[in-house]
Order: sequence, then C-alpha cells, then structure tokens
Amino acid sequence: MRIFDVARRTTAAGLTLMACGTAVACSSTEVIGSAESVGATPRTDSAPSDAQAAGPASSVTAKPADPRCDDRIKATRDVPKAMIAKNLLYGVGEGDVWFIAAEGGRWGERVEKSGAVYRGKFPLWVDGAKSPEVTVRGVAGTQGAGVASAAPTAEGLPGPLPMGIEIPASGCWEVTAIGTAGTARITVHIGR
Repeated sequence: MRIFDVARRTTAAGLTLMACGTAVACSSTEVIGSAESVGATPRTDSAPSDAQAAGPASSVTAKPADPRCDDRIKATRDVPKAMIAKNLLYGVGEGDVWFIAAEGGRWGERVEKSGAVYRGKFPLWVDGAKSPEVTVRGVAGTQGAGVASAAPTAEGLPGPLPMGIEIPASGCWEVTAIGTAGTARITVHIGR
C-alpha cells in the first residue's frame, strides 16, 4: 500500500504543482516524496522545485525578519530505510523520530489561518512502537504554547504518524517530537 498518491498539474504560469491525497493529510501544493513518485526526472541540485518555490497560495507565512526564527526546511536524505521503502525520501530528525519533509521551502507554508488560530499538518515518521511526545512552544520572543494531536493510521507504528498542530498566534514556534531514541525539532514562522 502506498502512503502518498501524488498527482502533478501545471498552472497557467507554467509552474508544476504537486497534489497529494493520503492518510497523512497534506496541503494541495506541498511536495512530499520524490519526483520519481510522479514519473518525473529526479532533481539532483539543491534548488527548490517549482512547486516548492511557488508555495501554497493561502500561505500565511512570510520571510521572517528575525534570524532566530529561520523556518527553512533543512531536510536530509539520510533517513531510515523504512521511510525510503515508502518513498519518503526527505526528513528532519534523528534516531526513531522524523518530520516527513519536502526538499525545500518553509515549514510555515504548511500553516493556514483557521478562525482565531493557525493550523498545520506536520506528519511524522516513527521508527518504533511508541508515539513520540510532541510539544509546541513559542520561541524567539513569542510567548505561549500550541497543541499537537496525532492521528495514528490503521497500519500502526512503526510507520507514518499523521499529526496536526494548532498555534494560537503569529510568531515563531518550535515543534519538538521526542521519541525513544531520537528527537526531531523544527521552527515554524507565522507572519502577521
């Protein structure tokens, strides 16, 4: 069974966008997986793909002015073999817990305004039988805490763990997942 079903479409401006439907929910333009999963030629350079450069149209993120709130996705291909077997080629983390990531872009691009709060989908890969402890807290001058909620799939763990976060306000937020044998940490910037 494939975790991600990825489809490709091209905008009038000629940008290639990826859409995915999965048990691990994702926005309509985020790229998770690889070019091979849609039959495209794999990228070998470090430049962002067209879809990554375009970002979602409804994104609430802007380039952070504060260098302490750098939310660029700094993913590695040095991920667990079980992730690679599911065609999840990029991640941020170590040991038994990883944020499933695209090759470029910003974490804040996964967040949308929803009423008085901001919500985003940040799927994890857990390489063990126990769900990690996840915290969302304000950093770099941002006060407060957010909420993370996991929605395990029928396949269970080890494997992908869909997770959503709810953030109370704009600013700089750190999302930390602590597993049994590793930690994954990302920064999410939400512009005003």
